[in-house]
Parts: sequence; structure tokens; C-alpha cells
Amino acid sequence: MTMGELLRSEAQSSSSLGTTIKTIIDQGNIVPGSLAIQILRKELERVIPQGLEGVLLDGFPRNLEQMEEYEKYIGQFDHALYFDVKSEVLVWQGENMALFDSNSAVEALELILRIMILT
Repeated sequence: MTMGELLRSEAQSSSSLGTTIKTIIDQGNIVPGSLAIQILRKELERVIPQGLEGVLLDGFPRNLEQMEEYEKYIGQFDHALYFDVKSEVLVWQGENMALFDSNSAVEALELILRIMILT
């Protein structure tokens, strides 16, 4: 489950939550845990009835606040994966992916990396 995709999908919707998330994302900020949890809970409620026993969350939590929100409203994490990758490697990878075929996409990735370093 990719948190970024869930948030972008909600941001494109016409819901009031989607409008709020779109504003936060457009400003280059991390979506607060309380809002991310709302989106995540909605998606988990959709997939859990399908017999899913667990999920791998990509891009969540981004910080301690988000982890605490998750544990408060959803449950404990069983495991966590942490990848320590130099930002230059991520930018290089982004430049070489078809998804990042424009300067604006690479600039957006660099902004994300700066935010992650600050949090």
C-alpha cells in the first residue's frame, strides 16, 4: 500500500479532506498523521474484508507523530524496514526513471528529500 498514492488520489477527489490534503501537498509539506490515518483507515477497511492478513506500507510513517497516530488509531507495527540511501542516489535513480522525465519532477524529488531530512 503506497501512502503517497493514497494521498494523491484523495487530493484529486472533491472531498473536503481531499482539498485539505491537496493544499498541504502543494505547499511541499508532510501530511499530518491525523489526516494520513483517516485515508489509511479508509483503505484498510476496504482491503481487510478481502481476507488480507497484513499490509506493507510504503512511505508511512514519515515521522514519529505519524507512527504514534497509527498506533493510537489502528494498532502496533509488527515490523519496519528502513533504507539508508544517499539523496544523490535517489536523485540519480529518479533522473533515470521514465516517471521522472522532466526537470520539474526531479526538482519535486529533491524537495521531498529536503523535507525528509528536516523531519
